[in-house]
Amino acid sequence: MRFCISNGLVIDPAAGRADVRDIWVKGGHIVPPGRQNGASSSVSEEITYIDATGKWVVPGLIDLHVHFREPGHMHKETIESGSKAALRGGFTTVCCMPNTKPAIDSRKMVRLIKERASRNNGVHVLPVGAITREQKGKLLANIRGMVKEGICAISEDGRTVMDEALMRSAMRIAAELGLPVFDHAEDHRLAAGGVMHLGRMSRLHGMPGISAESEEVIVEREIRLARETGARLHFCHISTQGSVERIRMAKAT
Repeated sequence: MRFCISNGLVIDPAAGRADVRDIWVKGGHIVPPGRQNGASSSVSEEITYIDATGKWVVPGLIDLHVHFREPGHMHKETIESGSKAALRGGFTTVCCMPNTKPAIDSRKMVRLIKERASRNNGVHVLPVGAITREQKGKLLANIRGMVKEGICAISEDGRTVMDEALMRSAMRIAAELGLPVFDHAEDHRLAAGGVMHLGRMSRLHGMPGISAESEEVIVEREIRLARETGARLHFCHISTQGSVERIRMAKAT
């Protein structure tokens, strides 16, 4: 069986090109340019044509932040259902966050996720390890051990490690191991009780607000710690102008 994806805008980041052309696929592999005539030499072989006019043809996409809530919260999502959804959207690699129950905070849990993910053909599930044990912010998880099992990054997911000394230690280990840090920037003490952004609309509706400062003070802290330790830092959720300005400035200096 051979396929021809025709008339699509082929975006090839590796080659630095984007143009309209045909892509031939045989035996599950893309046929390199110059060999496509040979690929179609058998007149008896069935060919399936896919018209991609007006569409993009791209390599498998990567999602850095997914919630496959297995184990512990499988009524919300499983590795199987999440992987199927990823493939339907064109994502062939996903990084699953550690907010499972128990959390992905040990070599055992990383092995469990990878073993279950291995049953899903076509999508690469890369576990993200928790920064602290049980994501409680008290003691560091076994980051070095989880790296040996194959985590792609560390994160507290929707939480912030409020203990600055603990976060510094985590970033030092991450820098040593070449491991990215996926960060949720929110000072829980400043955000406590808030349900929406603090501003005109929160006051209008009489709702307790969350100040921009609660995000920005952690953005500043994490940038400072990343500079100090040499860690690679990625902010998962940014929602204020001040945070964007701080990140832009940090990148420029």
